[in-house]
Amino acid sequence: MDGFLVQQPFADLIASGKKKWELRTQPVYLPNKPFYILATARPHPSLPTYDQARLGVAVGIAETDGYEGPFTIAQLVLLEHLTSGAGRCLANLR
Repeated sequence: MDGFLVQQPFADLIASGKKKWELRTQPVYLPNKPFYILATARPHPSLPTYDQARLGVAVGIAETDGYEGPFTIAQLVLLEHLTSGAGRCLANLR
């Protein structure tokens, strides 16, 4: 089974269904079949003390119904309400 690498806490948020979108700066391959959500060995810099037991492990299985993009910054600002915490990142791009 294929896997999709995501930093914590975002891997857990995707696996729990609380995060529906994953914004990436580079194109990614997502298979048309179930795949593992894999937490990276290091958490996102905003949470350096994230639970070590949740790092470097498969946290769930997901399926995709496709992907969209790339988006312009203006489009991302309009879609901000669909993302978790993207506002701070988008503010830095404006």
